[in-house]
Amino acid sequence: MLDWAMWQLIDPLLPTGGFAHSQGLEAAAHGGLVAGADERRGRGNEHGWDVEQYALEALRTAASLSLPFALAARMIIVPLAVPEEEEEEEDGTIAAAKANAEAGVVTGAGAGAGAGAEEGAGEAGVEDASAVAAKKTVEEAVEAWRRLDARLGAHLAGNHVAARASAAMGTALLRAVVAAYGAGMGGPARGGCAAPAAAALASIKRNSRPLGGAAAGAARPRGHLAMAFGATVGALGLPPKRAARLFMYLTLRDTLSAATRLNLVGPLEAAGALRRCAGAAEAMASAAVAAAASAAASAGTS
Repeated sequence: MLDWAMWQLIDPLLPTGGFAHSQGLEAAAHGGLVAGADERRGRGNEHGWDVEQYALEALRTAASLSLPFALAARMIIVPLAVPEEEEEEEDGTIAAAKANAEAGVVTGAGAGAGAGAEEGAGEAGVEDASAVAAKKTVEEAVEAWRRLDARLGAHLAGNHVAARASAAMGTALLRAVVAAYGAGMGGPARGGCAAPAAAALASIKRNSRPLGGAAAGAARPRGHLAMAFGATVGALGLPPKRAARLFMYLTLRDTLSAATRLNLVGPLEAAGALRRCAGAAEAMASAAVAAAASAAASAGTS
């Protein structure tokens, strides 16, 4: 089911607004930085970058700024993507709590009715402790995500248009993925998220709605696109290499789609450019994944 979830993420039918985001191409074309295909007198531009070169620059920008944040956000959320039954089997704390509860029932057992009551109380205590621990884990992950989102916002603060587009697309993506993969969708076996991951996505979505005006506090998360994407692929449990490839593909697709809408290239030329840029996008994705793994290893040994 994971492949179906990934295909849906790149489907234009997913209402994220990505089709309207040009990666700055529209402004660059209007400013004469990108060569245009407009044949009307005085409207064409033969001296700017071609669209393919611009797309490569958009990929480099994404690989150096947005993708590292997306991979870091994925790393925060992906531990929550383990299905509940597997999490219980792997969690030594929960297993120990269950063992202690069972030991208490055995050593304190008297009459059959008394033993049953003690066993029920022990199981209830373990379930309550597990629920509290799970809620705390989700809250800690969401808080770490929020801090990282603020850091990305600081990087984007110098470009108001890019920051606003990033936040708008990020919140749109969060709305779409919560509806598509969130609680009530049947969990990982049916293409949804595990309950802890779904809870984290829902919390991020609630707290990332742009308020606008003076009501939007500086500490309120904006839900930038790279961070929303990272949370999504983390909640779905996508491996880092696949997540990086997906992010770079979406960046390239949106840039070339915008070029087609702006009549800078035709659909066939855009399709050829996408294919020609694939090798560079793959190399950039691989480098970003390797850098993220190296940073994580360094953090673990420090």
